[in-house]
Amino acid sequence: MTAIGAADATYDGVFDFGAIHLVPNWRAALDEVRRVLKAGGVYCFELVTSPLLRLAYPVVTEGFRRMQAPTPQEFVGELERRGIVVARSLARPRLAALTQLAGDLIGVGRVVNVIDCPVDSKKKPGNESRALK
Repeated sequence: MTAIGAADATYDGVFDFGAIHLVPNWRAALDEVRRVLKAGGVYCFELVTSPLLRLAYPVVTEGFRRMQAPTPQEFVGELERRGIVVARSLARPRLAALTQLAGDLIGVGRVVNVIDCPVDSKKKPGNESRALK
């Protein structure tokens, strides 16, 4: 996910069904998602953020042991710093997540113009995120 074989601004949408949280350098993967999305494009994601749900992950991928997993607030904040604004409501399907049928954070972000969504480099990660309770 850190080297998608496509030109800049190629896709109207990128769909991530529980993959990016397995990438040790998940921020670089977000950079790549942003690079290939057209203006107005959408990023649909499913993320596993719960430590309980991540217990078996070191068995699934060897890189996971070295990974610093993002919190929901941190992940949404990183998306927004890249100009991908997340919808105000995020699904938090706790029961489905416990059954491992879905991740515990599901949402959609849309690429906006930098003019519409300026990046404030003085903001701390997590402070700019919408209600993620």
